Amino acid sequence: MLKIKDSVDLKELEKFGLTTFAKDGYTFIPDEKIPYMGIKIFNEDRSICVNTTKAIEVLFDLIQAGLVEKVGD
Repeated sequence: MLKIKDSVDLKELEKFGLTTFAKDGYTFIPDEKIPYMGIKIFNEDRSICVNTTKAIEVLFDLIQAGLVEKVGD
């Protein structure tokens, strides 16, 4: 599983185009016509859910910036 590092301030995600959703975490939706497709990062465990190619590009940017780590298998 991929997650945002514990040492990262989640506000950093806004620099990559992610916005807050409810109190649960952050999201990036490349196509507003399909709101369930994109990236979601959950505050509780910082886990990452990715659903589209464009979202994968943003995830790659987060990895390149050193904000993401792999946990578990």
